[in-house]
Amino acid sequence: MITSGWPEERPALEPRVDGWFDQENEAFLEPFARPGASVLEVGSWLGKSAIWFARRVGTEGCVWAVDHFLGDLEILKTRQAREIPTLWEQFVSNCWDYRGTIRPIKMSSSEALPLLAAGGAKPNLIYVDGAHDYENAFRDIMLSCLLWPTATIAGDDLAMPTVKDAAMNAAFCLRRRLLPSPGGRCFRL
Repeated sequence: MITSGWPEERPALEPRVDGWFDQENEAFLEPFARPGASVLEVGSWLGKSAIWFARRVGTEGCVWAVDHFLGDLEILKTRQAREIPTLWEQFVSNCWDYRGTIRPIKMSSSEALPLLAAGGAKPNLIYVDGAHDYENAFRDIMLSCLLWPTATIAGDDLAMPTVKDAAMNAAFCLRRRLLPSPGGRCFRL
């Protein structure tokens, strides 16, 4: 099984777990992130959602956190993001206490997902929250559905037109229903 692994020591950074994963995401995903479940997270940023998933699935479950940790070009324009020394080191510092559950994979989703499938990964839930442009969001959703047809596919940022179009077109191509969260921010196929 592929994994980037954890460094021997925690980076000397104070935990800083900001992000956009909030109560709407939690309520929408709670039924699928059960104790012992396996979650594949596509896009981890600073680890806020990975930590939530790790708490939910417990030590009997696992969370594959796939991210190239190079950042999103639009997000990196913000002052808040420019203050983060490196995404990878901050992610490691933030998620350090969950090393037994979170398995970071430091590579692009287009590289990591086929390798995980070939290695026998069987996620119950795939949470797509990586790139926000149409092409990459569509690819991440389609690839997830094709590699793991029985997994629950969910995602964030449905309010973004590019992500909404990608999710709607993927649902159409796969003949699945697109189910938005009550607030319209998250989705599930």
